[in-house]
Amino acid sequence: MMTNKIILVEDDELFALDVRMMLDGVFNNPDVIHFRTAVEAKQALERQQSQLQLLLIDVVLENDKAGIHLGNFARKINIPVIFMTAYNRDDLFKMALKVQPYSYLQKPFSSTRLKRAIELAMSHTQAKSKQLNTGAILEDFIFLKDRKGVLDKIHLRDIYLLEAFGNYCHFHCENQRYTHRMPLKQFQEYLKSKLFIRIHRNYVINIMHLERIHSIEGFVVVAGQSYPLSDKYKKGLKNLLIKRG
Repeated sequence: MMTNKIILVEDDELFALDVRMMLDGVFNNPDVIHFRTAVEAKQALERQQSQLQLLLIDVVLENDKAGIHLGNFARKINIPVIFMTAYNRDDLFKMALKVQPYSYLQKPFSSTRLKRAIELAMSHTQAKSKQLNTGAILEDFIFLKDRKGVLDKIHLRDIYLLEAFGNYCHFHCENQRYTHRMPLKQFQEYLKSKLFIRIHRNYVINIMHLERIHSIEGFVVVAGQSYPLSDKYKKGLKNLLIKRG
């Protein structure tokens, strides 16, 4: 797996050494190139795109946005990104989320956690390459914090309901519910996914989990549960289903 280069962008020399030792311990002869600044790493990306396999980026480098900007550049040239940070700041996480990294590792992390993040990134990258060749679309994902503050990678297809709760939004998955500080309308606009449609001022559903529509009675069944369907949103739901059909 580790035949191509990994770029490690980390301004803390000691932590960079720790990461390289972790990589040496879990992979066979990893080819790792270390840069201390986003500027140096970007220059390397521009020179060696075809040889690169992955970027491990500290979120805060020269400034708060240097790592984010580098991640955005890498994404544009289809190189997977894993962010690392010692900061537990929501503003940094929200900025990083827009880059759609394959993982967001909170320092300190274990070699096992790093290994799994890299393997997950490479697995999805290989799957995406195969799907692009067949004209298929790889569904998006987001990272959400569980009750213990751990970031879980959640595929949009696995979220069956978004529920408004004041300035918060509940994300309902099969075996877990996540809560994020963002109004429902704002999050729906942020997702820009054709999977989700609003059915009520308090609910957005994933149509992949839609089981029944009771238009006259004014409710739908999603993942075995009934939710109200407002008159205001009936036409939008109907039009979306017609387009998909």
